Amino acid sequence: MDVEIINFPKTKVAVIEHHGSPTLENESIKKLVDWRKESKLPPFGY
Repeated sequence: MDVEIINFPKTKVAVIEHHGSPTLENESIKKLVDWRKESKLPPFGY
């Protein structure tokens, strides 16, 4: 297997962990989306 190391500029990311039933995953996603909107951040980091 060939391995290639690629350097790219620092990129800010947002993360939310989901613990629990997979059926409740959308609630965790909604929390992240709500936070993004409250923080006045664009949807895809543009």
